[in-house]
Amino acid sequence: MADQPAAAPNAPAVPPMPAEWIQIFQGFQGQLEQLQLQNAALHQGLTGLHAAIAPAQQAAQQVAVAVPLPHGVKANKPLTYSGGSKDADMFLFSCEQYFDASGNFNEQQKIAVAATYLKGSALDWWRVRKLAATEGGDPLPTTWQEFVLAIRNRFARIAEEEFARGQLRLLSQHTAVSAYNKVFNSVVLKISSMDEQSKLDQYLLGLKDKPRRYVRERRPATLELAMALAEQFETGEQQDKLFAQSVRSRASNKAFNSGRDDMEVDTARMQARQQVSASGSGKKGKFDKKRSNRKNDRQTPRKCWCCDESGHLARDCPNRGNKQKAKANAAQGSESDTSGSGNQEN
Repeated sequence: MADQPAAAPNAPAVPPMPAEWIQIFQGFQGQLEQLQLQNAALHQGLTGLHAAIAPAQQAAQQVAVAVPLPHGVKANKPLTYSGGSKDADMFLFSCEQYFDASGNFNEQQKIAVAATYLKGSALDWWRVRKLAATEGGDPLPTTWQEFVLAIRNRFARIAEEEFARGQLRLLSQHTAVSAYNKVFNSVVLKISSMDEQSKLDQYLLGLKDKPRRYVRERRPATLELAMALAEQFETGEQQDKLFAQSVRSRASNKAFNSGRDDMEVDTARMQARQQVSASGSGKKGKFDKKRSNRKNDRQTPRKCWCCDESGHLARDCPNRGNKQKAKANAAQGSESDTSGSGNQEN
């Protein structure tokens, strides 16, 4: 009792759990144990079922695949294989056809027979694999499926990488940067032996001039950063184009609105002229009457206001002096007449 730690003087007392909660917890615990037992029984039953079905599956595979040829019929030999990517599947299929038609071969015999039909780069690869296995390297395939996977991984993968490298050399940007990035990523993922700097250099070679200069000025260290910079340049260029279009649109609208009144006046005048010509001898408007009067005045020859004759103006009138004298005499005569009549009245 002395070794037990002393309880804290101010620690709150833990209330006891209600009896109903304890019963519910015990019920859940019992159900969980029953489910675990049922799960173990189901697992054991599935294991026994798989063990019973496995022999039947193997027998069915042997009946379906291993069908020997009739007596006296020889099977064609497999095709030779020199390492081409397109010929790998045909070579493997021809080997399997030969094995099925000739009789039962074990896994090691299938690999040994198929290796005798290798030549060129495929034979060199198999020789290197055997030497590496004897020196403690990767072991040789022990089953036919392992041999098939080794052939496909070695030659089909290399051919795919070479084809992808050729695609990268021909790939260039023709549309949006996002589309170019998508195609470039899909191709470069097929090349596992390409370092980051080579990917970056090849990506920049395919870009258009403007985005290429923009990205190179910022010296990205990774392909991902270069793609982000190219998309950033394209987004800014699109925004600049939209802004320029909006400025040109506002300028054109302003020019149109400034000349709108004159255009409307010209249209109204043209419509008025068309109405006058269509009405013929009908009544003319006030505007048309004034215009016709001015036109008639221009067609009628002007007269001199001094001598009332046409052909010259008053400043050029030859009778200008005589006319002024006549007017003066007439004025004097009228004055004398008025004075004479005034004397007679007196």
